[in-house]
Amino acid sequence: MNWKKALRVVLVILYIALAAMSAAALAILYLKGMVVRSGGDVLAPVFTRENLARAFTPLLPLLAAAVILTVVCLAAGRTDGARSKARAPLRETPAPAREGRRTFVIRAVLLCAAAVLIVLGVLNGGLRDVLVKAINLCKECVGLG
Repeated sequence: MNWKKALRVVLVILYIALAAMSAAALAILYLKGMVVRSGGDVLAPVFTRENLARAFTPLLPLLAAAVILTVVCLAAGRTDGARSKARAPLRETPAPAREGRRTFVIRAVLLCAAAVLIVLGVLNGGLRDVLVKAINLCKECVGLG
């Protein structure tokens, strides 16, 4: 097994662990909320930003490692071997190496910008705004709002 394949295996394991730990953190938060609400306080703020941050803070190093390994895999030129082999080439002449590097840089910059903007949106309270708008939209669709 070469190092690129081993890197992909580690990356898959990291993403599976991240998904499992995220699901466990959400399940624990939900169960804690059910305990609080079963105590008689049905309007208790359970899913607050602080509770979510407390639940997901231990996952940040794992997420950072997964993102770094993803960038390393992209830099190594190894995304998805099966998909890239099955796809027919778009042009017959080989593309210059500079074009591939430019595409990689653009993708990496967009990935970093998206991650930063998502984090800033969550910290700014945009998550609640989106949730309220989605709830209102669903209520309007079924005729409740």
